[in-house]
Amino acid sequence: EAKLINVDIKTIERADSILRKYSKSSIYYEIKVSTIIGREIPFVLPISESEEAKKFNMSTDTVVNGFVDIVYKSRDKIIVADYKTCIFNKSKIDSYNPQIIFYKTAIRSALNLSYDPEFKLIFIEDEKVIENLWGVPFLFI
Repeated sequence: EAKLINVDIKTIERADSILRKYSKSSIYYEIKVSTIIGREIPFVLPISESEEAKKFNMSTDTVVNGFVDIVYKSRDKIIVADYKTCIFNKSKIDSYNPQIIFYKTAIRSALNLSYDPEFKLIFIEDEKVIENLWGVPFLFI
């Protein structure tokens, strides 16, 4: 059911500015010319399927569910990406590790991949992209 919400003009202008800026970024172009596998992909992942989850002391009877923002194929690589609307904060980067692990595990399982897909956090407001390579986050501006 659709709901009408009241949004002030400043909020609309800010959103418009952020999206116009993002639409000129290199990550936007990368996604635009790639093959989109899916958007807003729902998943349910039993923790027992994720060996890495043991690092977070989660019981094996726990189930994680969520929505992967986008999965695409670029240069023969499967990439899982999550859009962030907050400003990038380097001190909070480790807080995304569980999400990265669960999303990569869910997509690897769903696509029956023999390898982990790449992962990118896309901070659209300040045009920063964090790529998780070999489990180590790298910042690309």
